[in-house]
Amino acid sequence: MELDMELENIKMAALLHDIGKFYQRTDKPHSEEFSKLTKDDYGYNGAHGKWSATFIDKYNLGEEVKEIALYHHLPKQSINPELTYIVQKADHHASSERIKSEKNDGVKKEPLISIFSRVNLDGRNKLDNESFLPLEQLSLEKYGENFNDYYDKITPKKGKNVNLDYLALWNKFEGEFKKLNTIGFDSDFNTTLSLLKKYTSTMHSAAYRSVADISLFDHLKTTAALATSRYIFSKDGHEKLKKTVDGQKVYLVITGDISGIQKFIYRVSSPQDAQAGMSKRLRGRSLYINLLNDSIASRITDDLGLNQSSILFCGGGRFVIVAANTKNTIEKLNELRQKINKMFIEKFNAELYLAVAYEESSGNDLERFGDITSNLNAKLTLDKKQKFINQLDEVFKLEESVNYDKTCSVCGKPTKSEKGICGFCKDHERLGQAVTNAKFMIKAYSKNKTNFNFYEKDLGIGYKFLGYTATLEFVENLKNDFPFEKLELIKLNDTEFLDKDILQAIGEVKESQSIGDSNKISLGFNFLGNTVPRHSEYPLYFEHLAQISTGANKLGIVKMDVDNLGKIFTSGFKFLEEDKKDKDGNLIYDDNGNPIRVKGATISRISTLSTQLDMLFSGFINKIAENYRVFPKLCSDCEEKIKNGQIKKIKLNLQKDDDSYSLFKHSIGDEDNFYVYKELDKNNKEAKVCSECEKKSIPTIHINYSGGDDLLVLGPYDDIMEFSKEFRDKFRKWTCENPSITLSAGINIVDAKFPIGKAIIQADEFLEASKNCGKDKITVFNEVVKWESNNVYSAFSGFNGESGLLEFGKKLESYVPGKISRSFLYTMLNLWKKTFIDENKHFSELIYNENDWNYDYNNRCRNKKFTPMFKYKLILMKGKNLSKEEKEFLTKFDKEGRKFMPWIKIPVSLASLKSRDLNGKD
Repeated sequence: MELDMELENIKMAALLHDIGKFYQRTDKPHSEEFSKLTKDDYGYNGAHGKWSATFIDKYNLGEEVKEIALYHHLPKQSINPELTYIVQKADHHASSERIKSEKNDGVKKEPLISIFSRVNLDGRNKLDNESFLPLEQLSLEKYGENFNDYYDKITPKKGKNVNLDYLALWNKFEGEFKKLNTIGFDSDFNTTLSLLKKYTSTMHSAAYRSVADISLFDHLKTTAALATSRYIFSKDGHEKLKKTVDGQKVYLVITGDISGIQKFIYRVSSPQDAQAGMSKRLRGRSLYINLLNDSIASRITDDLGLNQSSILFCGGGRFVIVAANTKNTIEKLNELRQKINKMFIEKFNAELYLAVAYEESSGNDLERFGDITSNLNAKLTLDKKQKFINQLDEVFKLEESVNYDKTCSVCGKPTKSEKGICGFCKDHERLGQAVTNAKFMIKAYSKNKTNFNFYEKDLGIGYKFLGYTATLEFVENLKNDFPFEKLELIKLNDTEFLDKDILQAIGEVKESQSIGDSNKISLGFNFLGNTVPRHSEYPLYFEHLAQISTGANKLGIVKMDVDNLGKIFTSGFKFLEEDKKDKDGNLIYDDNGNPIRVKGATISRISTLSTQLDMLFSGFINKIAENYRVFPKLCSDCEEKIKNGQIKKIKLNLQKDDDSYSLFKHSIGDEDNFYVYKELDKNNKEAKVCSECEKKSIPTIHINYSGGDDLLVLGPYDDIMEFSKEFRDKFRKWTCENPSITLSAGINIVDAKFPIGKAIIQADEFLEASKNCGKDKITVFNEVVKWESNNVYSAFSGFNGESGLLEFGKKLESYVPGKISRSFLYTMLNLWKKTFIDENKHFSELIYNENDWNYDYNNRCRNKKFTPMFKYKLILMKGKNLSKEEKEFLTKFDKEGRKFMPWIKIPVSLASLKSRDLNGKD
């Protein structure tokens, strides 16, 4: 299809229209060509356009692109005022929250205010609690291993002292942009978008305003999306585009949601038969949904003539796209929805369903984007209640008889496979294996399925994961007639995506006449939660992770979810509401003569919030997961620590169902088992492995899914406990400890052979209990408690420094068996049951209601009936003839034990698991 060069110029000009704000803040001069221009040429607030035009001209990105960027504040001066007006309006609609505040031509080198510190839900957040982000390029290394160091740089408003070295950052940015030119990437939109994300995500977009909480990246991306839609509307719209009317319904905000995901991922027809390969299959199914969601969003944007910036959000089986409000858009959208749902009927027996909703929007409406999302959610809910309403004949059509003797033990479909698992489920296993610790991902628009790890012919988009030899694999794929119309090479969890070897390889590709058009190749990076335990190329299974646990061999599963996210979008910025005024302070009215009231939840704010949240859940989580590990080998010095009881040697059995089984078995001497080594006290420097052994560590955390605002993670139960605490702590820091932004979790602890699908569903029920009981809570050992509070009755530490329930559980573990017996743990538990649990209620029954939880909480705090019996049992256990040391411990433990007794089930359960004696024998 022939390129529309006007559209290409429009989207590139919109993407770079404010790059001059970055350039100008370096104090470097703009080109002499623009030195004689005044406000009468570039507009009252348009001085930065001179720097934008300088950059565009320097790298030969096109005369029209330069003109639009230079005059986007005063379009009539441009050689093409029609196109420049489109970008000007897109710029205004993307930056509606700051138009009133632009006052002068001075350049404010202000740091970016964290969008999280601006959220104020129900008056919980103090409005002077703003925090500034350090001006740095995006990097998982900086936000991972040195996560706490990074947060030391986040500065509260009252003590602002943020380094703003724009020049150093610009030099890095420009250096990388030059690399693109060397291989002919003169104007690749997606590659430029990724480069801007890397360098402009931590700088503000508003050079002239006092409150700067929108990143330059999100502003540039949103402007490009809106300009693209406005141009398409002007070419194909059912009414002529009006340059100066903000109330015209130019835009169509589209949202899609794949329903039935949980059942699709976790349902297992025959749990016992399907256990083998389950870890890869679950990971593969979760990834399948992610890639399916991405490919649907990408297919929509491609069919509608949009681009990557048009996808405002994509994750967790959901996407939001801004498009042109045309008849053609709606027809193509409905056609694609029908096509995808037909595929879901044929392929998944209607188990999955794509719900789609859209809302007409004007520029004024985008200032109240929270309202738009609320309306779209209501429409999605209605759509889900009418699933396949236009395809009922296909849903109820009788399937042709199939003469297969067996059904798949996973999905229940007929299969010819002797192993009892169908080809589709085996594909999920292979997909789950391919993504494990992958370094690159190829995303190709192609009409042929060739070597892809994921490909749906109805969407025409394939994905392939590459490992450590990515450069070689990439070139070989291209040289072997890898079919594509256009292709993206995406580096995973690493923002250094302009890899020298990759650039050289693309240069070689470009010179080859036999290979496809390299101008259709884009480079970029993406964050993906893909940490999975592997010993060399052999995966650690759930059974292995359970064996790595301290004490009992148990597997831990945690599900987490951000609380009230929809409410944050619609009401979190309500305090910013104000009447819209022009630069002279006059009220601005809509087309009906009513004053326009701007809401804080603008399209740019929602975009910034979504982007920042996904960084933690999709990217930085990998660095957090790396803190939980075992080691495949130890040096002789570290082996001595096994004898000292500082490191534990753990024997694991090989499982034969994996493709890498034979190769791995041969590498370990044809044995049927292998060993890993675990530090028993990570806080003790003397008990840790040396730096050389540390480099070979294997993570014990298995990220099944993480992205958007939720996660599902599995691992040894004790590591899952610690991981949950650390992730929540990092979440609190990432969101500036704003009380309006909270996180709920559910932890399930099961035997290794317990059906994993059922275990995950239980973890989800525990998460729901946490949310239903008031949110900002964690459910563990069937008890719903706060993460932290001003007393001891919380999972972790209290605000006043008191130990939490799980910390006391560790203390109990240290007391067993030397200072108290294991049987006394159960004595405490039985005493707790008799005191606090209703006779008609099972002691493990969950509370699912906030009122019931508050009643139970207050009742437990007041009830001290256990005190006499607790003292009696403690004395009975210790006897009469006690040493001075034993008496001192008894006094101390009497006080501690009674203090924690109302929720003693949690510490007792933890201590019981951790102190279980498995002898550690081979």
